[in-house]
This record gives sequence, structure tokens and C-alpha cells, in this order.
Amino acid sequence: MAAGARGRAGPVIRAVRESSRERPYSYYGKNPEMNLLMQKAMSGASAPFMKAFLDGYDGFQGVETLVDVGGSSGDCLRMIMSKYQSIKKGVNFDLPEVVEKHPKIHGIEHVGGDMLKSIPPGDAIFIKWLLLSSTDEECSQVFKNCCDALPSGGKVVVCEPLMPDSRDNSPTCRALLQEDIFLMTMYRTKGKHRTEMEFRELGLAAGFPNFKGKLPYR
Repeated sequence: MAAGARGRAGPVIRAVRESSRERPYSYYGKNPEMNLLMQKAMSGASAPFMKAFLDGYDGFQGVETLVDVGGSSGDCLRMIMSKYQSIKKGVNFDLPEVVEKHPKIHGIEHVGGDMLKSIPPGDAIFIKWLLLSSTDEECSQVFKNCCDALPSGGKVVVCEPLMPDSRDNSPTCRALLQEDIFLMTMYRTKGKHRTEMEFRELGLAAGFPNFKGKLPYR
């Protein structure tokens, strides 16, 4: 499903970025057909990933308010809250034009905004597949905003593919580099896949006192 959506969306993305400065995700939010297509694609890819992730990660124990940055329809947040009953409130945070069209979900509040300006407060913040399309400066700003939104002892849980420390010809490294090229050419972003050390440096520089890398599944 994700591959099919990518192929169809490609010409539209090129047209949008060549005729205006509008971000593709902002365009999705304003175009119902494209927004639905993108939502289905992301849900199709996210569901199996989130199931495997939740089977191998237990870091949401004790969290009462969880914020999902770039949460789109709120499906990932719903899956997390279904497993962790301690989470009384979920905040699905995305662009205003994205969240305003999504139906209500019990226990979840849809909030529109810009992650580069501020992030809603919570005990923990969840970010998935978002930072790879962001520059180091943007990642740093997002992490700083997360620090401002979290209480003492709070944490941000970041789910991103990790680039190997040394580039090689392995299938994993080749796939990540190919996706970097896709993001640069189709979305005209200056983001990239990062190593664990690069994430550590960005997080510590933004004000987090510690960093812990974890592979929930292999």
C-alpha cells in the first residue's frame, strides 16, 4: 500500500514543489483525496511496525499523558494507549490542516500546530518516522521544544531507522541511502538518516540529560 501511494503521489509532489514553496504534507492536508491516500499508506505501513515495536519496548509504563508529534490520524497513539491503560490522555499533534479532518478518537485530543515553534505538554513525547526529513537544525529545535514541553523526569521516545556507523554495501545501508535520495529529490528536504551517535549528540545538545539507544526488534 505504501509503495503504491508513493508512486501515485510522486508527480503531484513534483508539481507542488516546482510551482510553489508549499510543503507536500501541508498540501496533503488541503487536498482530501491525497490526504486520504497518504493516510491509508502510512496506516498500512505503521500498523505492523507498531505491533512489533510495542512487543519489544515497554517504556510507556507509568505515562499518563502522551503526545504523538506528527501523529497524522492518531492510529499509532491509539495502539499505544490500547496496551498501556495508565495513559489517560493522548495528544495527537500535527499540522492544523492535517488533524482537522480526522474523526474523534476516545481519549485522544487532536491538536494542530508547528513542531518547530512549540509542542503540547505531556509526561512523554513520541516521534516516529519524522526526523529523517528534517535538517540537524530542525531536529535540534524539535528536541529543544520537547524539553520545554516535558516535566522533570519526562522523556521523548524517537522511532527512526538508524544508519550504520560505517557506510557499506549492505542491504540495510543501501536501502537507507536510497530513501535519502528519494526524500531529497521528491520532497526537496535536507534531512537524512542518522547514526545512533548523531541522535545522541542532537539530544544532549538540546538539553536532555541522558540518551539511551534501544533496538526493540531485529
